Amino acid sequence: MKRIDDWDRGVKHCEDYIAAHGDLLCNCKYVADDGYNLGQWISRKRHAYKLGQLTDSEIAQLTRLGVLHRKSERSWETGCKHAAEYIMSTGNYDVPFEYCCADGFRLGVWVSYARNCLRNPGQRELSDSQRITFLSLGIPLNKHEDSWLTGFEHAEVFWHLHQHLNVPAKFVCEDGYRLGAWIKRQRNNFRYAYEKPEITRKMILQHSIKLNRIGMLWTTNEIQWCRNFFAALDLYSTHGYFSVYDAKSGYQMSQLREWAKMTKNCLSGKSDKFTKLIKLYDENLKMLFGGKVC
Repeated sequence: MKRIDDWDRGVKHCEDYIAAHGDLLCNCKYVADDGYNLGQWISRKRHAYKLGQLTDSEIAQLTRLGVLHRKSERSWETGCKHAAEYIMSTGNYDVPFEYCCADGFRLGVWVSYARNCLRNPGQRELSDSQRITFLSLGIPLNKHEDSWLTGFEHAEVFWHLHQHLNVPAKFVCEDGYRLGAWIKRQRNNFRYAYEKPEITRKMILQHSIKLNRIGMLWTTNEIQWCRNFFAALDLYSTHGYFSVYDAKSGYQMSQLREWAKMTKNCLSGKSDKFTKLIKLYDENLKMLFGGKVC
């Protein structure tokens, strides 16, 4: 009975710590506010795991909480967490080598180490999760490499030129910047944000808010909607009005007919599926649907 009570207390304190801090990166001396020695409890469970003294159910529960993560994985998470906090508070993606956090964590040194790990895979074996978590921060792998802000600036220029961000994956800007690859990376970060640590999710959310302001397209449906929208604008500029019967092919006619029906439902308030895009192109849509849509 005592072992069960201690187990439940330990698990409860782990959950409380995660809820408060977003992770379980406490040291072995950590004591909770109620006096419970959580750090020692975690150390004991890790030792018991190495000795094979835990049940399958207990192992599954500790794995879910992150108690059984390897030390290397925990240190990587700590570095990424500090890096995300630094970027969110300063807006700077290039951490000075000598920078040290308030808690003593040498972030500048860690970022330099992380860059070396990613540039030289033989130096340390990283999991896909560790690699993706670091890359999603937007920190350049080389001192002279472009940061997230550089990608955003190129995206802004593309938006002002084309009034959309339907950027082909292989698109390269005139200065050689691979904007298509950068946009694809942002979509993947957003799509899998729920799998990342809390602090990384917050930063991805900040990035997504900025991108939404310049018309970022996150899903396949949004991309397809924009393709049809610009096809409709082309027909309007050619004929002075919009009619699906002026489409270049039967397939395009079918696509535009569906698009027109769906968009009119959005404009009339019957659907909120593409609210962001409807607001973004409100004036153009009023122009397209000002008359009769055949």
